[in-house]
Amino acid sequence: MKTTSVRKKAPDAGCEHFTCYIADVKRFICIALLFIFCTVRAQQPRVAFVLSGGGARGFAHVGVLQVLEEIGFKPVIITGTSMGSVVGGMYAIGYKSDTLRRIIETVDWNDLFYDKVKRENLNSIARERYDRYVVRLDFEGKKIVSYSGFVKGTKMHNLLTNLCLPVSGITDFSKFPVAFSCIGTDIQTGKKVLLNKGSLPDAIRASMAIPSLLTSVELDGKILVDGGLTQNYPIIEAKEMGADYIIGVDVGTKSTRDELSSFLNIMMESMFLHGYQNYEYEKEFLSINIRPKLDGISPLDFDKADSIVKLGEAAARAQYAELKQLYEKIYGQKPAKQIVTDTNGLNKRYPVSHIQFEGLQHVNEIQTQSVVQRFEGEKLTSGEIQRLVDDLYNTNLFYELQYSYQPNEHEGTLHVKVKENTRGEFDFGINYNSYHEASLLLGLQIRRAIFKGAILKADIRLSSMPRLDVSYIYQSRFKPSLSIDASVNNIEQGLFQNGKRITTSYNVFSSLYLRSRIHISNKRLIGAGFGFESLSNRTDAFIELDKIKELTSTNIAHNIHLFYRADTRDDMYIPVRGSKTLIDIYVANSKFILNQTWVNIFFRTEKHIKLTSRWHWGNYLNAGMNTNQLQPGKNQYMFTVGGMLDMRFRNYIPFAGLEFGQLMTNNILHFRTRPGFRIFPNSYITMPCDVMQTSDTFMDMSKLNLIYAGGLSYEYRSPLGPIQVNVSRSNVNRSLNFFLNMGFWF
Repeated sequence: MKTTSVRKKAPDAGCEHFTCYIADVKRFICIALLFIFCTVRAQQPRVAFVLSGGGARGFAHVGVLQVLEEIGFKPVIITGTSMGSVVGGMYAIGYKSDTLRRIIETVDWNDLFYDKVKRENLNSIARERYDRYVVRLDFEGKKIVSYSGFVKGTKMHNLLTNLCLPVSGITDFSKFPVAFSCIGTDIQTGKKVLLNKGSLPDAIRASMAIPSLLTSVELDGKILVDGGLTQNYPIIEAKEMGADYIIGVDVGTKSTRDELSSFLNIMMESMFLHGYQNYEYEKEFLSINIRPKLDGISPLDFDKADSIVKLGEAAARAQYAELKQLYEKIYGQKPAKQIVTDTNGLNKRYPVSHIQFEGLQHVNEIQTQSVVQRFEGEKLTSGEIQRLVDDLYNTNLFYELQYSYQPNEHEGTLHVKVKENTRGEFDFGINYNSYHEASLLLGLQIRRAIFKGAILKADIRLSSMPRLDVSYIYQSRFKPSLSIDASVNNIEQGLFQNGKRITTSYNVFSSLYLRSRIHISNKRLIGAGFGFESLSNRTDAFIELDKIKELTSTNIAHNIHLFYRADTRDDMYIPVRGSKTLIDIYVANSKFILNQTWVNIFFRTEKHIKLTSRWHWGNYLNAGMNTNQLQPGKNQYMFTVGGMLDMRFRNYIPFAGLEFGQLMTNNILHFRTRPGFRIFPNSYITMPCDVMQTSDTFMDMSKLNLIYAGGLSYEYRSPLGPIQVNVSRSNVNRSLNFFLNMGFWF
């Protein structure tokens, strides 16, 4: 037994020694491999791209990146400031230069920074006030509400969030395909802040928050503004992240002496003066410095994206030999591994299991639910998520709306943070035109007036022809809205005979209606109402006292009003695309006597087509009829024709070559064609041509008696409203008619 026992233990001892030996070998191999890996990693060159701030000039970064990709550079670090953080951040998460170029060339940057809901996306109630005023002051209670910037940046933030969806949930920027950081400025301490953790869209938005232009961003208890104030060219940050070679692209202003004659350039130069205070020290860390020639390009020239990208590409190609030499020094002849773009990123579907709101106080959840219900529980592309967010913003219930997406395995939550519109607003505008002369425009709007969902609004025109419109509207997204609408409008027009003005008619038009509307969509509605209208008329003439009564009249009528509205135009005054349709049917009676009832029908439609980037074409059709033959000058249901000012009031129809309100008729068929050419941004030459057939009775419409006219206009969409100059002539008036308008009107 002992012998057997010894024989069994001997092999066990040998196995134990052998096992220990193998374990030691494994440890040695692991340590050796780790040492080799660390050594190789330490020896592997770390290339960084540094992209400076510069507003629209930062589009040049994309052109430079295109050339760097072509040569084969593989960055492992990217730092950026302001617009450099936008381009750099997108590049770091996988977007290559060709994708970035398509994005910046398709985005409407003016709309993005203007931050207003597009006119064609508003509902009819909000759309009415969209084209009226220049200055708006929000108030809450008895206090005027102020903001930290002219633009709140909602659209910019949501675009960034949408582009960053592929990296949702990653809060450490070093975990991106390329390690990234950007710069912000703590406005309270004046110190720079390195942003490399948290939400990427928030970090980029903070880095580009130009003081006074874009509102500040609060992150981790700090109020942050544009990083260009303290570090516009983040070279040292790239070095501290471990960069061995740094390729910098500087698109900062640094204006020439001649360029400093511009107020805007002086403002931007002084604002970012300290952003380059460390440049002389830090430039020694640059392996190559690329500075595109951007003379004459303003930081706000966002409409020149394509040209700026090409200037960036040209600058990089001018240093192509130097870049190629650096590439071979770093990588040798073997091409470097390229950044791989997730080409499915824009088409990838994200599960949206839940949509959570933060910040709702007075807005009814039913109103938001009606928008999100068709999206919640679905898998959405980035474009569909953006459409959902746009639909929420287009409700005009919020002045700020931002979202984030949090993925959770097979589910995802869309978190929507909102700030509701203030209780009310004051609006101001000015106008001058050939008919009203100088006008001061004042507006007041109070939300949640007595009831949630109720709006009280008033609009006043102070001029030689004053006007007052007051409406109280109770609206719900599911139920028809109810409104009480009152209006008093003073209109002065000439009375003509054989094309010559013989006297002046002073008209005071008053109305009071109870109406109900059903919003089919933001762009279309139908409605009905009941009310009365009054027209008081006085005529200038040298007459005897006993005949004054004959030239002074008052007409009162009670109405049932049926109507339809549809409007998708991009602009009310100078439309380039979209359409409008208006139908009004009035069943009117002046004395509640059945045989004195008549019907007034008016149909208007217009269609605007953008033919090319410069040419557009608009066509208009107006048709109206009265079942009774009404008396000119004494009935508000007649169609009043003439002049280039679209009154947006009852049956007034503009017509070139005629004086304002020169013709009054019971029945009309009118057509206008209006080709236009864009000569400069927001500047157009248009050629309105009109033709119409009129008659006192409907049966006489078959007897042709055409009136026609043509004209030439210059039109400019200015920040203070449209500027329009027109010269026209008709076959009725042989002399030229001149029209001038400056500013919004109503």
